[in-house]
Amino acid sequence: MKSNIVSLKVASGSDELIVTGWNRLSITRGIERIPNNFDLQMTDKSPNSSAPSVVINEGSKCRVYIGDDLVITGYVDRVINNISDNQHVIQVVGRGICSDLVDCSAVYKGMQFQNCTVQSIAESLCEDFGITVTSNIDANDVVSVQNINLGETPAAVIDRVCRVAQVLYYENEYGNLVLNRENSETASGSLTQGSNVESASFVSGMDQRYSHYIVVNQAAAAAMDIPSDSGIGYYTVPDPTVPRYRPLYIIPEDGDAGFEVAQKRAQWEMNRRYGRSNMLRATVSSWRDYNDVLYKPNTQIQVNILKLGLFAKNWLIGEVTYRLDEMGTHCDMLIMPLGSFTPEPVVPVKGLPTDVLNANQGITT
Repeated sequence: MKSNIVSLKVASGSDELIVTGWNRLSITRGIERIPNNFDLQMTDKSPNSSAPSVVINEGSKCRVYIGDDLVITGYVDRVINNISDNQHVIQVVGRGICSDLVDCSAVYKGMQFQNCTVQSIAESLCEDFGITVTSNIDANDVVSVQNINLGETPAAVIDRVCRVAQVLYYENEYGNLVLNRENSETASGSLTQGSNVESASFVSGMDQRYSHYIVVNQAAAAAMDIPSDSGIGYYTVPDPTVPRYRPLYIIPEDGDAGFEVAQKRAQWEMNRRYGRSNMLRATVSSWRDYNDVLYKPNTQIQVNILKLGLFAKNWLIGEVTYRLDEMGTHCDMLIMPLGSFTPEPVVPVKGLPTDVLNANQGITT
């Protein structure tokens, strides 16, 4: 069995400080969040001494391990010391390297990308922060024009271009930005009632779901005076699992040639709303699966919780929190059906007039 001892390795000049002995902790990773984050807490072994036995400086680069498994590479954001008459508690809070993409302003020469791939845009925005972009898929969709608004974050720009390409972006254990889609990798074993599941909460809803998602080609329908029930000028995605008539009309955006994005969005709306209306939060007794591998986001897992009506469901882990407190070791997971995490399709920004593009580049004609 692999070790579950959590260690914080902090850069200290040319040396590395390794700190263990945490008695409370929370480490969270997910595919809809950047950055990953950690919150570690320990009691000073010498509370009555004039100086703390462990000195960790805020801003230090660090790595968090569970046993030999790296889970976060990032920075110490805050060090919080709490003292009383007979106790000294040290709390260290930090996030992954991608925190700079969320906190800082985006800087790029000309403040505009032209005819660049999604991956190259992400790489350009991450380069100054020392963040590597890792793509597990074909992320070569070309974005004709993408402007950077003064003061907005790199994460905001990356979010827009990833939606165009229908790509997920999140941080891995090395602090890299990952471009990916829902993964087919599967955790060993299952979440099973009466075995490893300590508690679970399953929300199944109908209030945010619809029986028909209808894309309206308004121009064609209006010009031909076509009734809505004819099917001409309309594109419909039905959800047969919704028991009553509940239509949702989707209006194509400007620039959506052929209404291709709107049609994708209709399918996305159905999948997303179904997924978000079947949300499982489960707490299991171990951080590792049956093969002693850490549970991680963007991994499928089988769910067998009969009391919640879930049997042999292969769903996707969206978020994982490794937790330790006075009650022991726990792993909190957010799990939803496949298709729940696909980004919303958007219409790519079209090219600007030539004179505007030339002005932005300092070109005269």
